[in-house]
Amino acid sequence: MDEAHGTRFVNEITMNEYTLREILLALWKDKASRHIAPVAIYLVVVVGLMVYSFATGTSELMLLAGAIGLAGLAALLIYAAVFGIRSARKREQLIRQTMEKYGDRAVLTVWIDGDIRYRFAGVERAVPFADVTRIVEIEMYLILRLANGVDLPIWKAGFKQGSWEDFVPFAKQQTGKR
Repeated sequence: MDEAHGTRFVNEITMNEYTLREILLALWKDKASRHIAPVAIYLVVVVGLMVYSFATGTSELMLLAGAIGLAGLAALLIYAAVFGIRSARKREQLIRQTMEKYGDRAVLTVWIDGDIRYRFAGVERAVPFADVTRIVEIEMYLILRLANGVDLPIWKAGFKQGSWEDFVPFAKQQTGKR
């Protein structure tokens, strides 16, 4: 796939260790921010018990709410630590494997117009915008999460054709994702 003159956007990024680390950490933060169920359950139980104990004037329930609050807080902290450590190990393993397989100079080129075409380390693919399941916007990247499991980063400073300011609204409009 060569840079076609009719292509609206062309983006290139060198996928080195620094770039991979930045992208994977941003994806982890996005994923972690969406895991709010344990916190929500904790808050509903503790606050619910406290409100009920105040309403009924039952000191035993207040003690129970305090004990559940402390135990729940400890459980949440342990959960967050385990989740964070496991994720960090997986990220480091993925970075190490990618660097061993492709080196630190592999270039990802993305062409975007009526569809999304990309090339990385000699492998080329084309996908329709309908295959974008999520858009993650971070400071220097817009990451298109594709149905085939690929997280396709678009680098803010990597435009060879088109611009970041034009691309972001275009991608959101084409995918229907915000």
